[in-house]
Formats: sequence, structure tokens, C-alpha cells
Amino acid sequence: MLRNKNTPFCIALNKIDRLNTWKPINDANTRDTYETQGTAATNHFETQLDKTRLAFAELGLNVELYWKNESL
Repeated sequence: MLRNKNTPFCIALNKIDRLNTWKPINDANTRDTYETQGTAATNHFETQLDKTRLAFAELGLNVELYWKNESL
């Protein structure tokens, strides 16, 4: 429906604080929190993000993190 109407939309990745070794920072956005994480946490995040990208690519949709999206 969104694609047919050419409607922009956002996808929320919930529960990233449950990733292995992820250290949440209260009241901080994902971008700032991501930058403070260790290698294990960022690798786990990237792995899960790649799975999400693949799932949407199979539907013909390209997705990107808001801070890396050049089309905004």
C-alpha cells in the first residue's frame, strides 16, 4: 500500500538494547549510543541490520539508517 501510493515511511528497530553486550544510554538517540558501543555490540547490530535490509530487499524496498540516508 505504501509503495503503491509512493508514501515515505520509517521503520523502527526496537529492542536494540537487548543485543549482546549493548550498553544503553538513557535519553540518547540510536546514533549517539551506537558510537559508544564496543566491537561485539556493533557487529551484532550490523548483523541484525543486514538481516532486516535483506528482508526488505526481498520485498523490493531499500532501507538505510536515518543517519546514513542520503535521500533525506
